[in-house]
Amino acid sequence: MLIQKSDNMCVQLNLCQHLAKLEPLKKPKNYSCEYCNKIGGHWENLLTCQGCGITLCCDFSTNQHKSNHAQDFGHAVAISAKPNENWGWCYIDKQGLELEGFVNNDAH
Repeated sequence: MLIQKSDNMCVQLNLCQHLAKLEPLKKPKNYSCEYCNKIGGHWENLLTCQGCGITLCCDFSTNQHKSNHAQDFGHAVAISAKPNENWGWCYIDKQGLELEGFVNNDAH
């Protein structure tokens, strides 16, 4: 069961089935979009797919590789690959989640 802590209160969340299965987390290996690197593209922010571990650009980026990846491969959930961010997103159910206790500071 995942719990979100807010203002020193614990609240049980009604999570979609995809976010409820989000453990253990696949952490980003680096801070770059693997698909953009292949085509010389640029990105705004990056997300790490929790289905396969690939890091791809977000919907604010021109190529929107993570959205396309979620649709093409059915990998619904991604977490932010940005250092010091701790949130996840389900592309199928359009639901976000703050990941308590996880701070991504491993990506280079």
